[in-house]
Amino acid sequence: MIREQNDNSGFVSQHGSNTMLNAVAGLITKINFKKMNNVKNKLRVMHYAQVPCKPFIVDVSNEQEAKKIMDVLADQHLFLLEQNIIPDYSNALTVVMWDENADGEDNPDWVDYWNDEEGMDFDEFSETYLSNEVGS
Repeated sequence: MIREQNDNSGFVSQHGSNTMLNAVAGLITKINFKKMNNVKNKLRVMHYAQVPCKPFIVDVSNEQEAKKIMDVLADQHLFLLEQNIIPDYSNALTVVMWDENADGEDNPDWVDYWNDEEGMDFDEFSETYLSNEVGS
C-alpha cells in the first residue's frame, strides 16, 4: 500500500515506491562510474583452432567486437565437442594490436593487447568492462 504524506515542506511523498527509489538513487550517486578507455590501435582476434597451427585471424574494430568474436569462437568449439563432431581440441584465442614501435626500434608489428590508459591486458580489460557477470 502506498500512502501519501506531507512533511510540511510543501512536498508530498509516497511511502513505498519513492523510499526505494531514493535509496537506489543515493547508492548510484556514491558509485564511481569509470569510463572505459578503448585503445586506438588496430585490433585482431587470433584463433588457434588446434594448437599448434596457423591462426584464423579476424580483424575487429574495438574491444567489444573482439570479445564477441572470441565468445562465438569458443562457444562454437564447445558445441562441436558436445555434438561429438570433434573428439577433443586444444585451442587458443588471443587479441593482438598493431604497434608502430613494436620492438622499440620503430619496427611495426602485431603485439599482445595492452591498454596503457587502463593498465590492463585483454583478459583483465574484458573481465572489468565486458563481462556479463560482474565480478565473475
